[in-house]
Amino acid sequence: MPAAWKRAFEGASRALIVADSKLVFRGPRGAARGEAAALAALCCGSPEGPLLGLDAAGALRRAGIEPAELAAGAPWYAELAARIPRFATRAELDAARAELEAGAGSPGLRWVGASARCVPERAFNAALERCQNKADAAWESVGGLVAETLVDPEPQRFEIRIDRQGGRRFYGERFEALLPGWELLRAREVGGRSEYLLRERASEREARIRLEPRAEAASFPVALASLVAKYLRELAMDTFNAWFGRLAPTVRPTAGYPEDGRRWLGEIAPALREREISLEKLVRQR
Repeated sequence: MPAAWKRAFEGASRALIVADSKLVFRGPRGAARGEAAALAALCCGSPEGPLLGLDAAGALRRAGIEPAELAAGAPWYAELAARIPRFATRAELDAARAELEAGAGSPGLRWVGASARCVPERAFNAALERCQNKADAAWESVGGLVAETLVDPEPQRFEIRIDRQGGRRFYGERFEALLPGWELLRAREVGGRSEYLLRERASEREARIRLEPRAEAASFPVALASLVAKYLRELAMDTFNAWFGRLAPTVRPTAGYPEDGRRWLGEIAPALREREISLEKLVRQR
């Protein structure tokens, strides 16, 4: 991680645990640890204060996601009514937020915020039709977040870390197309890591962008982003399961991952046919 992040969080307590989301959410207290870290990121530095007492829709809005857009054509995402927090205690939330704000306020750092994109199944399938492959479809969201970050006029130098998108190693042309106001000065694409230096033509500001596999293991911001994304996904899945649980009470909820997803689709198939719910709205095509 950049030196400033490393200095800020060296010797940190266990109140804020930031790592690969699959590891943090694991175990009996995993959901509470992950929730505390995700909500700390969504609330850090916000004058609106913690998300206590809000519903899941409020959490998505804090991340820049409009619930109505998520639910368009997918009513199972419309009832984001779960209360926040679900697992962590008030003390755990306060401690995690205090630790993140203290570290993010260290010299050389400025907390801007945490935002996310939620791409429901139907929207992802539409992106696949436009882009013809999964990596390009995912890049629409990732590239949008990069462009949004660089709009901030204050920083003179950006350090952007991204988990590598599938097997792709060459992104220079993508950044040139995505950022027409920036000039690509240098590209280094060696092994699994791809690094780029760009300069804004109008201001001489610079952006160093690195993409690498398993970036959450090497970058604090990427790991924290993975926790926010995982937490928001689980909020959406809870709403999904509640809606379909009313439609087919005997069908067990699904985590949404491939093997369990196939089990769920097999069990709920009669109810889907009866309600004429298309699989295009429920299943990513790739």
